[in-house]
Amino acid sequence: MNVTVTAVDSSGDTVTSYTGTVHFTSSDANATLPPDATLTNGVGTFPVTFSTAGSQTLTATDTVTSTITGTSSPVTVGPGAVASISVSTTSSTITAGGSAVFTATAKDAYGNSVTSFSPTWTTSAGATCTPTTGTTTTCTATSAGSYTITATSDMITNSATLTVTAAALAKITITPATATVSSGDLAAYTAAGFDANGNAIPSFTAGWSASAGASCVPTTGATSSCSATTAGTYTITASSGSVSATASLVVTAGTATTLVVTAPSAATAGSPASVTVTAKDAAGNTVTGYAGTVHFTSTDGQAVLPADSTLTNGTGTFSVTFKTAGSQTVTATDTVNGSVTGTSGPVVVSPAALAVLTLAPSSAQVDLGGSPQTFTVTGTDQYGNGVTLASVAWSAPSGAGCPASSGTSLICTPTAVGTYTISATSAGVKSNTATLTVTEQPPVVTITSPKANDTIEAGEDLVIRTTISSASGFPQSASAVQATVTVTIGGQDYPIPIRNQQYTQGGSVFMLNTNTPRNLTGGPATLTVCVIDNAGIQGCGTQQIVVRPAPTASPTPTATPTPTPTPTASPTPTPTASPTPTPTATPTPAPPTVTIREPHAGDTVSAGEDMDVQASISSQSGFDSTTIDFTTTLGGTTLSLDGQAELSEGSKHPAIEGEFTIPANVPTGSQQLTVCVTDAAGNTGCGTENIVVGAAPTPTPTPTPTPTPTPTASPTATPTASPTPTASASPSASPTASASPTVSPTASPSPTPTASPTPTPTATPTPTPSGVTVTISQPSNGTPVNAHRTLNTVSALSSSASFPPTPSVQGTIGGSSLDVETEWLLNNALTVKFDLPDSLPQGSQTLTICVTDSSGQQGCGSQQVTVVGAGRSSTTETPEPTETPEATETPEATPTPTLAPTPTPTPEPTPTPTPVPTPTPTPEPTPTRPPKHAPPSPSNQRQGSTPTPSSND
Repeated sequence: MNVTVTAVDSSGDTVTSYTGTVHFTSSDANATLPPDATLTNGVGTFPVTFSTAGSQTLTATDTVTSTITGTSSPVTVGPGAVASISVSTTSSTITAGGSAVFTATAKDAYGNSVTSFSPTWTTSAGATCTPTTGTTTTCTATSAGSYTITATSDMITNSATLTVTAAALAKITITPATATVSSGDLAAYTAAGFDANGNAIPSFTAGWSASAGASCVPTTGATSSCSATTAGTYTITASSGSVSATASLVVTAGTATTLVVTAPSAATAGSPASVTVTAKDAAGNTVTGYAGTVHFTSTDGQAVLPADSTLTNGTGTFSVTFKTAGSQTVTATDTVNGSVTGTSGPVVVSPAALAVLTLAPSSAQVDLGGSPQTFTVTGTDQYGNGVTLASVAWSAPSGAGCPASSGTSLICTPTAVGTYTISATSAGVKSNTATLTVTEQPPVVTITSPKANDTIEAGEDLVIRTTISSASGFPQSASAVQATVTVTIGGQDYPIPIRNQQYTQGGSVFMLNTNTPRNLTGGPATLTVCVIDNAGIQGCGTQQIVVRPAPTASPTPTATPTPTPTPTASPTPTPTASPTPTPTATPTPAPPTVTIREPHAGDTVSAGEDMDVQASISSQSGFDSTTIDFTTTLGGTTLSLDGQAELSEGSKHPAIEGEFTIPANVPTGSQQLTVCVTDAAGNTGCGTENIVVGAAPTPTPTPTPTPTPTPTASPTATPTASPTPTASASPSASPTASASPTVSPTASPSPTPTASPTPTPTATPTPTPSGVTVTISQPSNGTPVNAHRTLNTVSALSSSASFPPTPSVQGTIGGSSLDVETEWLLNNALTVKFDLPDSLPQGSQTLTICVTDSSGQQGCGSQQVTVVGAGRSSTTETPEPTETPEATETPEATPTPTLAPTPTPTPEPTPTPTPVPTPTPTPEPTPTRPPKHAPPSPSNQRQGSTPTPSSND
């Protein structure tokens, strides 16, 4: 449209002279306005295009003087032609069968709404809209899907989308409707849900279940896998809310994995029994299609079994005849696949009728007056099965001493010498016959002296003592006894003259005094004594002994000087007036003979423990208890003697005993034990035995012996002479004078202990209930422990609190308190070394260890141990003071000869490395290891006394 602008004055008159420039504005922001312009003669016409519908105005303003302005009257602007259409809806998504309202609006090219607008409505197939014209319409559809709704006016169109979803679940389907699988296999099922219009429910989930015997996994979801082990037809159900559907699961038997063999629980040997074989799969279903061939075996090796056979519809019945009594089975196995097999339950097979009766023993010989003879009878059927005998009739002569019996055994005590025939009958079956021979019983001879492993010397007197017994008695006259006694030593009969013999205790003990031949062979031997009784029957007794050969005369010694070894442990005295004797041709006495009694060959000892050593010793020169040197080595290691050796049973053929400490480092395994003694002439003899050394009980350092006695005085030891080496002969000449220098040993003085400290027993700590637990792992239950030794213990600790690095520890054994030598704690494992007193009570005792934690709580643990070793009594022993020899006493000495005869053959040197002289009769120096108990007083020594026989004698 055109707009005229006129410049007027205040009176409204046109100002033709107006030359200003006019600028245009409008209430229509989208209007197309003229550019700034001038007026002609105060008037100008300009084109204006309004774009916004409604009431609009136009304003012209001088570009210089803004007060010169003017605005037009309102101009009503109407919309233009339809340029665009918009379609909206109340719901873009509906369920099937629902509806949605669609509205169309139109705008002109400037965005003004066109009110006079009536479009036409169309839709894609499957949906309908009513009405088909107008600015609004209602649309619907029953099939789920996406539909297009379109509004059209004057060739201008626009569309909207209508989405139709399925309605509520109305139906469920399961695929497949029927599934067939083998036993144990899975069948897969899928469920789908639909609404009333047949629309599928998206993401449908059903709950799955199966009839009894079948199962489905998972139990919820669109799919599930179902199975069953027992053959049959099962129902599978899928459901959601009140809507459900079913399908079928058909389960058939799988492949045969086993054969089930059914047999009767009892049968009689020789009688047929019916056995059924059925082929089964892994689930126990009968495999009707099994076509394999079955082979039969049985635990009864005599059984009559069916031939290899096939089954009908997976089963078959067969006949088996058992013949061996007892529990039997029958097994069926597939001939191609050996893993398809099965064994019946036990069939108790009873024996058939009695067929054979057997008497045992078939022959027997007994001594008259000796033990009775028992005969037994057994019955078997024709297959060798034992048959229980109801009643037995025995037949035996009267002299056999067999009483009447109806049982299966007959005990005969013969009353006369002779031969007897025994038989039995049961159920009409007669047994074999047995022969009973009755003879005179030989005498019983038991040698009581010498004892086992005693040593006798060839050429010496021998007193033999035996106990004898005989039903016929023995001749009581000396001449008769001499004529009926035979003595054998080492398998050789010797014409031993019997100088004296006697019966004692009414003829039950026989003693004879004889002289052994000098030509007996040395070494282990068997002593046999045979005696003939009044019936002329001989009986013998044996004893294992050791023979020492008779000493042989030494040849005239040659002028080979033998130096006297210089002792290393004690200072060598320098005699001031020892004359040099001239040796004569006196034979050199043989070295002592040493026979180890204890430990025995093959015995086991433990490193780090004490060992009791006993030996029988003999010497032509005899032994002096004050000078005897008793040394022991084990595996080449010299052992320490605890205390003092004890000598008993006389001075010429005594026994010696002592307790030695085995070092912890002695090699383990089989080792040679060597025991050496020195006789009164200074000669040393040794004996050996192989024993087994076990490892030390605990891997701890060598215990430090405590307590160490404090010496109160150092007596003066007066050595008499250096010992004569084993290979040197001792001349018989005695010196006319001998000065004994006084030497005070400095290496090891012999203290006089004031008293052996005796630990004061205290009460066993009573464990206080607490959070502390003490579990003793070492020593283990029943472990032997030695009194007066150190005991290493290991205990596991636990507590609600912690433990200090060195916790407070108390220990007792049998109520006696133990001193703690060392202790260390690592990872709650406590190791404690206790000093064990000598006075511990022997036998099984309770070891108790109590430990206190950082909070003051105490806990205790206990273990049973066996106390062995040095324990003698529970009272304090006061050792006898060491006796100081008189200065005027001149001990018997072996002078240093200028010419020492060399005996032939040369005696084997003593295996002691460096001889250590023992002064005679001076007291022994203090050993490197303090004595574990006081040495016995002279009144307690067994020298010259007769010991009580024991198992070690």
